[in-house]
Amino acid sequence: MSAAQELAVAIVGGGPAGLSLAAHLCRAKIETLVLERGRVAESWWHYPPTMRLLSPWWTNVLETRDAFQRSPFAIAAASVYREYLLAFAARHRLPVRERSDIVALQPHSGRWLLRSATGEAWSAACVVLATGYFSAPREPRPAFESDHSIPVRHAATVEDYDAFAAAHRGRTVVLVGKRVSAGQLMVELYRRGVRIVLSARRPIRFRRGDAIGRLRDQVYFFWEWLRVLAQPHLHADSFPVMDGGETERLLGSGRVPLVGPIRAIAAGHVHTVDGERFPADLILLATGYRPALSLLEGWLSLDPESGLPPMDGFGVRDCPGLYLLGFDNLYNFRSRYLRGLRADAARLARELKRRLR
Repeated sequence: MSAAQELAVAIVGGGPAGLSLAAHLCRAKIETLVLERGRVAESWWHYPPTMRLLSPWWTNVLETRDAFQRSPFAIAAASVYREYLLAFAARHRLPVRERSDIVALQPHSGRWLLRSATGEAWSAACVVLATGYFSAPREPRPAFESDHSIPVRHAATVEDYDAFAAAHRGRTVVLVGKRVSAGQLMVELYRRGVRIVLSARRPIRFRRGDAIGRLRDQVYFFWEWLRVLAQPHLHADSFPVMDGGETERLLGSGRVPLVGPIRAIAAGHVHTVDGERFPADLILLATGYRPALSLLEGWLSLDPESGLPPMDGFGVRDCPGLYLLGFDNLYNFRSRYLRGLRADAARLARELKRRLR
């Protein structure tokens, strides 16, 4: 292992959370390095390019001045936001070390020692894990039995709707899930000729998908902004329901059959908890993600529900100098979303500056 390079702050993860925090720290002249296992905005390279963000452009930018780079009320595609992140990192000349897969993190002499898969090492006074969720797909709960006669994939592996559809057109794909990603996949794959069956617990809740619903969504984000001004630390369920409109029509008309949760896979057939049995070619899990915190596994207790260690705000309890950013309800119910990252990054930057004085 090479000699450890000393830093004030090491940020693990070069997505929007890590980049936003790095910009704040660099402006404050704090020696910072972003360690990214792949490329800048790595997760955003794997999303289908036409996948849509959940909220308007103005809510997702990392700096207020970027709100008018595009129509502020537009819902951008993943590829557009990826290019924005790359431009943001370049504009601020952020110190990012790509292809640095951190495989070990441990306290050492009042600091934190990080080691990469290639043997590089860094010693930092503070470490921020901004590793997000995308690299840690969540398995369905409860798990179902399987004899492996039907392949099972997670939606995270679908990087191109057209390529996936070309490989599965005319085949039966059982999509497992009931929230936003399941709804988007259902519509995109159905349009491309894939036979979709949705497996989910009933009832499924929908957002309005008509013009009134779109207007209400725009108004909602202004209301949400005022709400967090009044209650900055408000914690709540942050998981959105399925988009309405075409998803609701597909399910209501029966063009996409709705079945109960899967109990088992046997002899090429799906068995549901409701007693249904039918053949299928693929199980596609849109069951969400858990926090990508493998660096903490084995030496910190992680809550089985949230996937997080015991926290004091952004700091990991009983681990001075170790912080998380971009995870659910760290500061409030917006903390896991793009629209919450900008404010949380500024808050954590202020906390780190105080600690490093």
